Amino acid sequence: MNAKKISLLLVAIALFFSSAATARTLEEIKKAGVIRIAADGATPPFNYFKGKELVGFEVDLGNEIAKRLGVKAEWVVKPFNTLLVAIAEDRFDLIATSHAKTAKRAEVVDFINPHYCTGAAIISKEGGPKTAKDLKDKVVVTAVGTVYFDKLKTMPWIKEVRTVPNEMDGLQSLLGGRADAWVTEKFVGLEAIAKHKDAKLGLGEVILPQENAMVVAKGNVTLEKAVNKVLKDIMADGTYSKDLKKYFEQDIRCK
Repeated sequence: MNAKKISLLLVAIALFFSSAATARTLEEIKKAGVIRIAADGATPPFNYFKGKELVGFEVDLGNEIAKRLGVKAEWVVKPFNTLLVAIAEDRFDLIATSHAKTAKRAEVVDFINPHYCTGAAIISKEGGPKTAKDLKDKVVVTAVGTVYFDKLKTMPWIKEVRTVPNEMDGLQSLLGGRADAWVTEKFVGLEAIAKHKDAKLGLGEVILPQENAMVVAKGNVTLEKAVNKVLKDIMADGTYSKDLKKYFEQDIRCK
């Protein structure tokens, strides 16, 4: 067994034994009056810093969820690749930096119902690779801990897959010429294209469709049910659509 597989196994074991035992129930969260919500702070337009303020679509959504649960939202910012482990250690109650739903992840955490659908897309400069086949002999950059990395490793024709700490580091690698392509969440890519018009970035093929969702610790049934109910109400009463228009030009809900 290689080092990577051993590391993943240890993480899975740690999550299995610690999640249900340490996760705060809905009753405990309400008693404390605060729900701790985690984000990576580097995934615009979903969650990112505007000066010193954490903003974005998922931040608005998280704040609204907290309000409807009758508690205050307390935001915790941590690197994306540490979030699934940290929630098992009771560092926070809810991850609002959306994660793609996968069977492997569902073994160690529980997913809230998806709040949007998207996909891993290829972003490149003008004349750069646009399809999976175009990535032959190219250097591709993507954020560590994402499903994008796993997908790219199934493409042996790629010259090199480099990982960076977060999505904005991936963008900078592409802009700085250190990578031929950046694979990221489609709407994150579109945001970058709009903000860096001079770089003439373009959106390429979506190589991996995704359902993205918030996350709670494995076995935290009371919180999972409560957040699902509140999210359903938010998506039905127009609040979701109102917030959506602040950040996107299209409806990103799963059809």
